Amino acid sequence: MKKTSYAAVLSFILLLGDSYFNNSIANQNIPINKPLRFNPPNNGAPKGSRSSTNSGSRDDCPIEAKRITALIPKTNWGNTLSERPKFWFYIPYKQGTLMLIIKDEDTGNIVARDNYHISKGGGIMGFPIPKNLPALEVNRTYLYRVYFSCNPNIQVSLTEVQGIVKRVGMNENLKNKLTSATTIKEKIHLYANEGLWYEVITELIESRRSKPLDQELDKYWSDLLSDSDVELEDLISEPLIDCCSYISE
Repeated sequence: MKKTSYAAVLSFILLLGDSYFNNSIANQNIPINKPLRFNPPNNGAPKGSRSSTNSGSRDDCPIEAKRITALIPKTNWGNTLSERPKFWFYIPYKQGTLMLIIKDEDTGNIVARDNYHISKGGGIMGFPIPKNLPALEVNRTYLYRVYFSCNPNIQVSLTEVQGIVKRVGMNENLKNKLTSATTIKEKIHLYANEGLWYEVITELIESRRSKPLDQELDKYWSDLLSDSDVELEDLISEPLIDCCSYISE
């Protein structure tokens, strides 16, 4: 009887040990080996330029090694589900004024003219469309252009930075996939696979801000910017800077 009890206790301990070991492994933050890959929509030839092409500095700005750059794929086109997506730019200058003009590509009508005052630049910043401005419409494409000045007393002037954003609708299949995703990392992979640029970059940047020690998110960031359809690897090490104040007209 004693032998049987001892064997039963030993089996229970071993079973408990296996269970504890398995649960411990499951709860660890094990990196996903699958690289983050961006699957861009097939929208033809690139339009516009995502960075300044002039080799010198702007008239009122100091010379910097890197230029103002829109964080968008190399086709200069990005899809979004959002009615008011956040536009991400690398701003090399410590201070200045940025104007973002968004036009309906079909009609040429200006749908938004946003002015932002930058006081702590020198990194990657997100520029949201204010809620008091019209929302982007589903299945319409928009051209945006960037104007900039380092001196608040000088009128902003046109840069070469421009791109295309299209708001797409949420289909039932994508809705079900997003509902099934249990973690933000799963959603990031899903957005990338679906070619939703503004969702993947915004979720990834905001996740990195909230979890600055998460090496897996850092790997995602490196994967995304060095992707062959993105090619922004020179911005991987640039800091994420809190944006600016919106200047209402």
